Order: sequence, then C-alpha cells, then structure tokens
Amino acid sequence: MNLAVVTFTLYLVLTTALGYYGYLRYKRKGRTMESYALGGRSVRAYLMALSEGASTWSGWIAVSFPALLYAGGLCEAWWALCYIGGEILGWSVIAKRLARYSRINGAISVPEFIERRSRDDTKLTKSLSAMAILIFFIFYAAGNLKAGMITFEQCFHMPGFIALIIIAVLCAAYTAGGGYLSTIYTGILQAILMLVFAIVVPIVALSHAGGIGGIVSAVEPAKLEIFGGEILSLGGGLGAIALGSLMVNWWFGYFGQPHVLVRYMGIEKPGEVNHAILVSGLFMTILSMGGILLGLSGMALEPGLENPDLLTPTLINTLLPPWLGGLMIAGILAAIMSSVAAFLQVSSTAVSEDLLPSFREISNKKRIWIGRVVVVVVTIIASGVAYSSPMISHWVMTYGWMGLAATFGPTILLSLYWKGMNKWGAISGITIGLVVTLLWICYLQWICIATGPAFVSSLIAIIIVSKLTGGPAKEWKDEVTKEMEDINRPLKE
Repeated sequence: MNLAVVTFTLYLVLTTALGYYGYLRYKRKGRTMESYALGGRSVRAYLMALSEGASTWSGWIAVSFPALLYAGGLCEAWWALCYIGGEILGWSVIAKRLARYSRINGAISVPEFIERRSRDDTKLTKSLSAMAILIFFIFYAAGNLKAGMITFEQCFHMPGFIALIIIAVLCAAYTAGGGYLSTIYTGILQAILMLVFAIVVPIVALSHAGGIGGIVSAVEPAKLEIFGGEILSLGGGLGAIALGSLMVNWWFGYFGQPHVLVRYMGIEKPGEVNHAILVSGLFMTILSMGGILLGLSGMALEPGLENPDLLTPTLINTLLPPWLGGLMIAGILAAIMSSVAAFLQVSSTAVSEDLLPSFREISNKKRIWIGRVVVVVVTIIASGVAYSSPMISHWVMTYGWMGLAATFGPTILLSLYWKGMNKWGAISGITIGLVVTLLWICYLQWICIATGPAFVSSLIAIIIVSKLTGGPAKEWKDEVTKEMEDINRPLKE
C-alpha cells in the first residue's frame, strides 16, 4: 500500500495548507473572537452548504451508513431519506432567519444567540447550553473518531491506538490554529473528496458484485425488503411511533445541531440561501445513493464480516488499486476529520465564549487561548470514548445527535418564529430536552429513538412556561417584535 500512503500523505499536506490559510485569513480579520468563532461571516452560502454537508454527514455516510445497511438490510435506507429531508428543512426553515437574526443581535455562538434572543440576565441559558454541547459533542466526535480509527487500522495495517492519535492530532491542530475559517476551507475540500468517494467506490463495488442482478441472487431476500427491519416490522401503533420518532430525529434534528447552526450564522449573504438548498440537496442525494449501493454490494461481496464497520475499508483494500485506494481513504478520513473539526470548534466556543465568561470577565486574547486548550481536552476525551466503546460508530454518533436535537431544536425554532418565548421558557426547554433525552436513552430506548419524545416535551415546556411567566418582559416586548419583523424583511446583504 505504498502508493496509498503517498496519496494519503499528499492529502494531509493539502489539508494542513488549507488550515494554515484559514489561520492567515483569521489574522487578517483582526484576531477577534468573531473571526475565530464565525470567520467574520464571510463565506458564500453555496460553499457553506458543501462545508456543512461534509461536517454533518462525515464518517456516517462513508463507514457507518454502509455498515448499517450491511447489518440490517435495505430497510435501513430510510435513514438516508430522513437525513436528506432534515438537511433541506434546516436550510429552508432555519438558515436564512438565523443568519439575519444573529446579525441583528450580534451573537457569535448558539448559546449566546439563545441568551440574547430570550433576554436572559441569569446566564443560565448560556451555561446550560455550553454544558449540553460538551456532553453530546464528545459522543458525536467519538463516533467519527472511531470510524476513522477503524478505516486507518484496516487500510494501513496500523495499530488502532496509533491511527486514532494521528487523526485526533491533525484535527485538533488545524482547528485550534485557524478556528472557524480553517474548518470551513478544509470542509469544502473534504466535501469534494466525499463526492468522488460516493461515486467511484460504489460503482466499482457494484461492478464486482455483478450489478443489481448479482446482488439479488447473492443476498437473502429478507435483507432486500425495503419495509423490513426492526422499526417497520414492529407493526401497529408502536411501529408508527418508532418510525415517526426516526423522522423527527433527522427532519427536525437539524434545528438543534450547533455545528450546523453556526454554519448558518456565518453565511455572508443570507439572501443566497436558496442556492445552498439546491447544492445541499444534490450533494446529499449523491452521497446517499453511493452509501446504499456500497452497503448492498458489500452484502454480496463480503458476507460474514463480524464488525460491519470494516465493510468500507475492506472493499477499498480488495477492489481498488493502491493509488486510488489511498485517494478513497483520504475521502473517508476527509469526511471524518471535517466533522470532528466542526465539533471541536463549536465546543471551543461554547467554553471560551459562553461558559467561562458567565462567571468572570475574560479578555479576548485569553478567550482564544482557552478555546484552543478546550479543543485539545475534548479531543483527548472523545478519543478515549472512541477507543473503548464497543458500539458500532453509527450508534455512538446517533446518541450525540439525539441529545443536541432535543436540547436546542425547539428553542431555536421558537426563537425564530414565536415572539412569546422568554428566558424562563428557554431555560425550561433546554433543561427538559437534555433530561428527557438522557432518561429515554437509559430506560426507554427499546420503544423508539429519544428525539421524538424529548423534542415534543421541550417544545411544550417552552410554550407553557413562557405563557405562565407572562412572555417577554414588558421592557423587551416591543424590541422583540421589531426584531421578528426585521428578519422577515429584506436586509442589505
């Protein structure tokens, strides 16, 4: 695999160069916290769509989704449909309004946006939000690091621990250096490599499997049923609840993902969001089709794998020439590192901009350095979870997604569409979403995915508590009304 090593090394050099370019851009913008956390709101919407897609779909589409199909059958393709719907809903319903509103109130992070929108003078929304981000992003980052470790280990015959260190160090280095812009620029490169991967590897695998006919003849019929599987075979009300919760998890889950929301906030021209919807929808559809074909082909070509996460690296090793294999490995690791970098950047901002300043005054320079330390600490913890967790990477990532979806989704949605939300409603919504998710995962996960019940509980809590406490304070009512009117009218973009 010497040629594969050379190809992958060239990719690492290019990634490092882009990270350094992001650092130079950050320096030119004055080394402010806004430049570090949002890149000065200077990225075009269609480029942001690519970067956001790469950071969100990440190792899931390259490793976890084909593994899920391989283990569970064609019925698992429903996950992709839910994902695409969520991506389009997020850009259509949230992106433009959040980009405009965050400009109006000057917020540079999700916790700060919620605090300013709800007029919270208790610091509770910022503190709770920052802690939730840290808790769930550790799982989210761990799932991606686990996928990267398995790929690296399998393709380069390297001990998993060493592979994990290489990926973690690279992600932490360029995130800590250039912040937001580094993650955006590397994300765009990684999105391009993901597209190449999603087209080339599935086509090669499908060809070796003998086409669709070869798959049908080699795979047991039960695994090719689109309406099979655990969720859809439950039947009756329980099956409907489980499928509904799955759709809520992905369709509305985007509303609460901080690494997605900060992408929306950093758009240069919110009026160009329609371009991003088109780019995002096409990007997601290509990746989904590639993942489905890869999983189906793997059933025919590599039956009996004990660890489904090994499917993609095994197919690359056995089907592709070394130079192309190196490029495709770069594509997988590109996806993974894009996500991890996005999680690290948002976690960094959550502590340095939202959590610590809630308790004491900190200078701008110290905040940036604290953010860099947080990147290193979160990387170390997430790497430990990735190395020790027995679960397949799909479920490690899903737990992180569920928690963020229910904790922030309802609050962000109502912040943008309902002027009646106040600080007590926001605090209760964040708390209920966080607590219900954790309890559901521990005790009721057998019924359905936690996001549906937790999302609805949080939404109801915000509305009831806001109404019981009188809505926005009297001195803020006119101001909130004006802000809501402003995000609905064209701004100078």
